[in-house]
Amino acid sequence: TNWYFIFWNQFIISEIIQEKKFVSVAEILERYKKGERDFSNIVCKGANLLGVDLSGCNFSHSDLSFTDFSRSTFIDCDFTEANLEWTDFTFSNLTN
Repeated sequence: TNWYFIFWNQFIISEIIQEKKFVSVAEILERYKKGERDFSNIVCKGANLLGVDLSGCNFSHSDLSFTDFSRSTFIDCDFTEANLEWTDFTFSNLTN
């Protein structure tokens, strides 16, 4: 029975660590305007962020799938282990 307890605790801890917060486009833009740059572990799927400047942001471990980032600026951004499936970066600046 001890192995089950250890496995269950590791599962719960893993789920807590990977918990993501749903964030709207308006919230991202508002928080960015206020100087916040840490948007790690968020979910913002299917959003329209066309032509925005979100330079210096941390989007690591976030789910940004199906989002339109075309013509946007992401200088020095971190997308480590982010879900970018079907995300559009056409004509975007992704300079590091």
